[in-house]
Amino acid sequence: MRRNTGRERRPEPPSIEKVQALGQTDEVWGVIARRARMWRDPDDAPPYRPYMVLVGPAGSRQVLRSEIFEAPPGAEDVEATLLHAMRHPALFTGRPRRPAIVESDDEALVAALTPRLARVGVRCRYRAALLELDRSRADLERGMVGAPIPGLLSVPGVTEPRARRLFALAAEYYERAPWRYLGDMLPIEIRYPPDAAPRFGVVMGAAGEVFGLSVTDTEADLALMFARRSGPPPFARISWTVLIFEVPRAMTFDDLDDLERYGWEVAGPEAYPMFGRTDRRGRLVPPRPDDVSWYEAALAALVEVLPAGSARPGRPPFDLPYERTVDVTTPAGPGRVDLRIDLRVF
Repeated sequence: MRRNTGRERRPEPPSIEKVQALGQTDEVWGVIARRARMWRDPDDAPPYRPYMVLVGPAGSRQVLRSEIFEAPPGAEDVEATLLHAMRHPALFTGRPRRPAIVESDDEALVAALTPRLARVGVRCRYRAALLELDRSRADLERGMVGAPIPGLLSVPGVTEPRARRLFALAAEYYERAPWRYLGDMLPIEIRYPPDAAPRFGVVMGAAGEVFGLSVTDTEADLALMFARRSGPPPFARISWTVLIFEVPRAMTFDDLDDLERYGWEVAGPEAYPMFGRTDRRGRLVPPRPDDVSWYEAALAALVEVLPAGSARPGRPPFDLPYERTVDVTTPAGPGRVDLRIDLRVF
């Protein structure tokens, strides 16, 4: 594990002799080390997600000690946090004391801590899950950054292989950079399945600011999006979804953690995909199950017809109106997507 590089405070452990002098109880404590669901913004470096170490009695939501680290904490960092919890437990959590046992859900950490904690007469053992301590961690994070937005795997029916495929399709779409030749005056009529009502995609990115694909559910919604009116967009009257490419900080923590855990594909440092549906206040919320199914087919069709780097900037790579039916393979089986691109005037 990497050592902390200094921006976050590292607790110096109290002396072993002072901890050995504490009375010992028959308590079992838990300790977890997690990447925190928050961001730090140092003046001299890029934003980063710190790591959090929490100590608490087993089966309890009580927190005896918490520490924040810039980098993944090593065994010495976790040991220091535990010894501080013994010598200086949080206010209203009891007197200074040594537990009988410390549990961790990290087998490598248990192996590293066992000889260290033996010096103060405390056993260390593995436990598969420390749910109450994880809930306490979530409570602390909510208090600092607010309620989390669920990720893609929270959508009913979306499995890890489906999310992996969706990320791969998003990366292919980004690499084709359709904003080089399809501006927001060339909406794409996309019908999937062929007997369904079409949705209307607008490529974002021609202005060089926000890149992705904005999709309205109906042509009437598209007309409202195109309406040149003063004031904010009429979110309460529009039904739409969006795929936006952004920096990691813009993503949900669920998706960031799952991306790292499963190795999902991302096209670049500013091309992390966010799939969502906007609510009536213009906020991004998780997509519906039918939105995910639609993007699986629509993106597969788009990467099939959009050229990979050969189109001239500012000019569509095909004559308008352009119509194409594309056979695609989705988790639901083979399918067909009808595409039409034409200049619309609203």
